[in-house]
Amino acid sequence: PAATTAYTVTIPDLCTGSVVYNMTITVDCSVLPVSILNFDASITNNYAQLIWSTSQETNTDYFTVMKSTDGINYSAIGIVDAFGTSNSIKNYHFNDPTSIEGIVYYQLVAVDLNNENTKSEIKLINNASLNIVLNKTVFEEETTLLFSKSDWIRVRIVDMLGRIVMEINEENASGELSFGKSLVPALYLVQVETTFKSETFKVLKTK
Repeated sequence: PAATTAYTVTIPDLCTGSVVYNMTITVDCSVLPVSILNFDASITNNYAQLIWSTSQETNTDYFTVMKSTDGINYSAIGIVDAFGTSNSIKNYHFNDPTSIEGIVYYQLVAVDLNNENTKSEIKLINNASLNIVLNKTVFEEETTLLFSKSDWIRVRIVDMLGRIVMEINEENASGELSFGKSLVPALYLVQVETTFKSETFKVLKTK
């Protein structure tokens, strides 16, 4: 809610006398229902495990766990009751009951007693066997490659004139690689090679 208070301010002036100002100050006292401290998603035996923590809660009712296979369309797959009101760290967890294939996205929606909501960041899990996936082909800052863990990975960024503008080589690659911050806005080809597979993507950096 917003609180509004009217004030009258008198300022002395040695030349013209006192000058009176009338002003109204409005302060927005709205409080978000929850502050999500961290949110992580991992996979064990083809099932996703979600854990998160909150640093403070104000009349928080519950968390809705949202899931997507394309990063755009989400559906609710579960609800976790919240502690309610707290100024200390609270920990939560949720296990997706459905086995995962390919790329899956998760997001939390915290809902308070007034039906106000706060959304978490989006977490992605890659369970694609020997696949190489680019999470965004159009991006402003950077994009992320997702791939099966590999002994090595080589990524070449090639402009439309065929020039290699960036090359990344990693050993014992973890399965996730972000890049693009240093690229100028343009259209590029991303050539990816791993121990198991090769792929080429066309991407567009817009800013």
